[in-house]
Amino acid sequence: MDVSPQGLAFIARHEGFVGRAYLDPAGVPTIGYGFTEGSRLFRSWWQAQGHAGLVPGQTIDSIAALTLLRKLLDHEYGPMVTAALGALPQHVFDAVVSVVYNLGPRALGWRWAKALKEGDLGRAAELLARTGTTAGGRVLPGLVTRRRDEAELIQDGTYGFAPDKPAQTDPDVKIAQGHLRLLGYRPGPVDGIEGPRTRLATLRFQSDHPPLAPDGTLGPATRATLARAVAARKGLAGCSAGKRR
Repeated sequence: MDVSPQGLAFIARHEGFVGRAYLDPAGVPTIGYGFTEGSRLFRSWWQAQGHAGLVPGQTIDSIAALTLLRKLLDHEYGPMVTAALGALPQHVFDAVVSVVYNLGPRALGWRWAKALKEGDLGRAAELLARTGTTAGGRVLPGLVTRRRDEAELIQDGTYGFAPDKPAQTDPDVKIAQGHLRLLGYRPGPVDGIEGPRTRLATLRFQSDHPPLAPDGTLGPATRATLARAVAARKGLAGCSAGKRR
């Protein structure tokens, strides 16, 4: 079974496209739609492009990246889902592939997946909505949103936000704005909205941190670099405080 076009768009939207390789918050080189060398198919494809390995600053075309994402989903992650859970309705299959692409195959052994295998979509969705939302011991708003959307897709077959839902601020943007402010880049209000002042502050930060692409957008690469910069600053502050004691 292959991921549907709607499922591909769903996963691509949640992953976000980054054309220039960067280090994710865990320090793993990442490019495209969350591609890392942990994927056998990606590693083989990347080497076929003439690269010995993935390092920050390398680039990938958006069309090639989307084509590669489809290949990874259909030939690497989708088969894992089918092997573990058997035949599923298309929208459920798409949601589960999204989960496995984000959390890895170990997630297929968790309670939400066991409920799904028993045919209890409601229970599976309920458990999934509060599963896999942390990284490094912290709850990440982006993961909370993704689990919620995957749970809704399992239960209701909803691939996107309902048109009658009010526009909401982006919690990931809000966190990044806080990081920009802490680092002295003056993004304006920390409100989760990428307004002109936030875009200007982001552009200045990106210009100061090559190989980030200076596009003024708070994409995954920029957010990861911001998080590392803040962590490094806090670490230095902690060392200084320790010396004073």
